Amino acid sequence: MTVWSEAGRHRPAAISELSGSRGWSPPRRFGVDAPVCTVVELRSGGVDFKVTLENVEDYVELMTEFCLERGIRRQMEALRLGI
Repeated sequence: MTVWSEAGRHRPAAISELSGSRGWSPPRRFGVDAPVCTVVELRSGGVDFKVTLENVEDYVELMTEFCLERGIRRQMEALRLGI
């Protein structure tokens, strides 16, 4: 936790400094490109669903579940067990 007296040590940074050279573009489908170059559907038939303003909250919820539940499940379990 940063207390107010320590805040002076941190300098403001431009967004471009924080993101490095990595680019980002908004998702177009309910799917994830997994590290082994396959598409993982976040929902049944997800590659056929376009992400729109109307369903973006569903996409964020499913992506969060994918990252936290499937992506780092073993690490979270180890943390819970105190390993």
